[in-house]
Amino acid sequence: MYLHRPRLHRALEEALPEGVLVHAPPGFGKTLLLKGFAEAKGLPYRRDWSPEPGCYDLREPPPEVLPGQVVAVRKARLPPLHRLGPEDLAFTPEEVGGLARRLGKKELAGPVHALFGGWPHLTRKALEKGEAAWTPELRAFLEDLLPPLDLRPFLLPLPEAAFRRAGFGEAVEALLAQALAQGVPLRLLPALVAYLEATHPLPPEETARRLLEAALALEAWEEALEAAGRYGGGLLLWTLERAGRPLLERGKVEAFFRHAERVAHPSPRLRLLLALGHRMRGELDRGLAVLEGFPEEDPALLAEALLAKGTLLGLKGVHREAERVFSQGVALGETPLRARFLTSRGAARIRLSRYREAAEDLEEALALSRSARQREVEALALHNLAVARHHMGKLSEAVGLYREVLPFKTTPLSRAYTLLSLGEALRYLGRFLEAKGTLLEAQKEAQASGDYRALGYTLL
Repeated sequence: MYLHRPRLHRALEEALPEGVLVHAPPGFGKTLLLKGFAEAKGLPYRRDWSPEPGCYDLREPPPEVLPGQVVAVRKARLPPLHRLGPEDLAFTPEEVGGLARRLGKKELAGPVHALFGGWPHLTRKALEKGEAAWTPELRAFLEDLLPPLDLRPFLLPLPEAAFRRAGFGEAVEALLAQALAQGVPLRLLPALVAYLEATHPLPPEETARRLLEAALALEAWEEALEAAGRYGGGLLLWTLERAGRPLLERGKVEAFFRHAERVAHPSPRLRLLLALGHRMRGELDRGLAVLEGFPEEDPALLAEALLAKGTLLGLKGVHREAERVFSQGVALGETPLRARFLTSRGAARIRLSRYREAAEDLEEALALSRSARQREVEALALHNLAVARHHMGKLSEAVGLYREVLPFKTTPLSRAYTLLSLGEALRYLGRFLEAKGTLLEAQKEAQASGDYRALGYTLL
C-alpha cells in the first residue's frame, strides 16, 4: 500500500534545480518516492546511471550529482548541496497513524512506531500482519542488512570504551563504520535492538567477564551491574563484589540493593557490603544480622567484619559490646586494620569514661597510622586522643592535639566541633581571649554547615 508523502515531494522540488541525493537503507521508500515524484513532474525515471537530468534509483552512488538530477542510493558518499537521509524518509507518528487507520489497525500505530523507529518497510509489514512480531520475512530482511560480525557481545549495555578495552575494538569500528547502510546507527534503531534481543543469545560468560572487567576498569559500575544482571548467579555476585563498594561510596545505595537482592547466597565479601549498605540506610539491626556467624577462614575478611560489627554497635550506643568486638580485632595481631581497631576501641572507652585506657589505645593507633600513612585514621586518632586528654584534665596537651588535628578537618561541621572542644579547653585554662576567638570561629563554621545543633552549641 503506497502512502502519499507530500512533505517529501516539496523537499525534492525545492532542492531539484541543484540536484538531490536521497540515501537510506533498503525499505525506506526511496524507489516509490522517486517514481511518484518523476511521474508527478514529468521527469524521466531510470535505474541506470546517466549524466542527463532525471530521477535515478541506484545501489551505488554516481560519480557526481548534476543539476536537475534526483538520485536515490543506499550509501551517502557524495557531498551534494541537498540530500534527504533516513531521518527525513522515516515515517512520522502522524503518517504511521494514517496508514494504521487505512489498514484498520489504529490501535497498533503507537507500539509499531515505537518499535520500528519509523522504518517504512518494517512499519507497513508489521501493520499488515496485525502484530509487531518477528516473522521469517522480517528476520530475513534484517539479516541481509547486518554486518558479517558476531553481534552477541553488543547486547550487553556497556560503554563502547569497554568493548575496545576488551579487544572488541575492531568489531566496534566495523559496526560504527557500517552502521546499517551508513545512515541509521545500529544501537539507536529500536527495530534492530528488539530484533537482536529476540534472535541472538547473550554472549558466553567468558566473553561477558572480559567485557565486565573492562567496564570495571573504566569505573562504569552501574553499567557493569546492569550487564551482569542479565546473567545473575555467579557472574552477578562476582561483579557486585567489585562494583558494590564504589557504588555505595558514591551514595548509590538503592542501586546497590536492587542488584544485591537478586543474589540468593551472598559471599562473605558481599555480606560486608550489605552491612555497609544497611548502615548507610540507618538499618543498624539488619546490618548486624547480616554479619552474624561470619566465617573465620579468611583473617582479613574476619577483621573487616569485626570492624563493621563494632561500628554498628557503637552507632546503636552499645559501647561496652562495641569495645568487646574491637578487642577481638586487636587480638588478631598485626593486621592492616590494627590502627582502626585501636582508634575505635579508644573511642568506645571514652564513651565508657575509661580515659586512661582510651589514651593508651589512641597513642598506639596514632603511631601505627603515621608509619602506614593512613591519614584518615591518623586524624581520627588525634581527635579522640585530644578528647581523652581533655577528660583526664591534661588541658594543655589537649589544646595542642586539637590544633594539630584542625588541618585534617575539611568540612565546616567537623571544624566547628573541633573548634568547640578547643575553645572549651582554652576557657578552662583561663586563656579567655583565645577561647573567645576560637568559639567565634566555631560559630562561623557551624553557620556555614547549616547544622542547627552545632550552631546551638556555639551560641551556648
